[in-house]
Amino acid sequence: MSSARRERLREKLAGAWALFIDQESIYYLTNFSGSNGTLLIAPDSQNDFLFTDARYRERVKKLDQGLNVSITADLNKLLKDTLAKSKEILIDGDLISAAKAQQLKEILPEVNVKLTKNLLTDLRIIKDLDEIAHIKKACEITSQSLWYLINDLRPNMSERQIAKKFWQNALERGADDLAFTSIVASGENSASPHHEPSTRLLKIGDAVTIDCGVKLNGYHSDMTRTVFIGKTQSWQVEIYEVVMQAHKKAVTESLVGQTAGEVDALARDVISAAGFGEYFIHGTGHGVGLEVHEAPILSKSNHTKIEENFCFTIEPGIYLPGQGGVRIEDTCILEASGLRILTKGSHEIVCVG
Repeated sequence: MSSARRERLREKLAGAWALFIDQESIYYLTNFSGSNGTLLIAPDSQNDFLFTDARYRERVKKLDQGLNVSITADLNKLLKDTLAKSKEILIDGDLISAAKAQQLKEILPEVNVKLTKNLLTDLRIIKDLDEIAHIKKACEITSQSLWYLINDLRPNMSERQIAKKFWQNALERGADDLAFTSIVASGENSASPHHEPSTRLLKIGDAVTIDCGVKLNGYHSDMTRTVFIGKTQSWQVEIYEVVMQAHKKAVTESLVGQTAGEVDALARDVISAAGFGEYFIHGTGHGVGLEVHEAPILSKSNHTKIEENFCFTIEPGIYLPGQGGVRIEDTCILEASGLRILTKGSHEIVCVG
């Protein structure tokens, strides 16, 4: 699949060279997962080069045979030699630091090192079958790990303890890593969408928001549930039901050809109509793939049209300062018939402990 991805990029480049140093782009185009790599995409497939160091001598033997690989301690010389006849090379300004871009210009004074944007965005945004399989498995591990954890929640457990338990559950089910540091926010802390787990102990009547995900074979998942310890309060039930309806509307009515902003509005309009619009303080979702946050961003200002095999989250929320909040999130894949949820589990109110 990686060689097919390079060919799609080559068509887009229309005869130009391109250079990548970020791990996500290199993995997408080669399946190489090392921490040190420089990838050159040439106008013809015979001259694609991956440069890395001797630590990865064995790992690169597993890459497809259509890729030239050089183990080197002198990258600068090899770049000069390889690009000796090239007049221009493209680099993505969003994927490379200004300092590294300047360094490349100094290494290659005879080559026009041209900054551009979105070299891979429109390719990566549409997931192929291999990518969907990896994301689906990551979502499966996340769902199982989270619901096992939810069933174990009790008063006097700390937020940090809960975050640690999710990580242990996910490892046992085969995750390679966490997708991000898990968010566990209880009681008044649940009013903060990105609360960092603290030593606060759960108590009866708390809402507990757990936002978690895993990384598997380079791909990510993202899932959130808000559950309640022992009992619910009327205001908690009210905002939960609004968020649940917003989530349901966005999932059931998202269709190929809509804009990301229109999908955002599906959820946002429900929350605004219920009188909580000012308390929905983030976008309705974001793309998921090699990065846990990538295109498309589901925000009201984004006019990108969503297409089949886009993978993104639906995650409406309401956050009442000083009281608490609710968020429900699933990773989904857009199919011709509509949006399919990959992170399985109830969206109804759940009380535990």
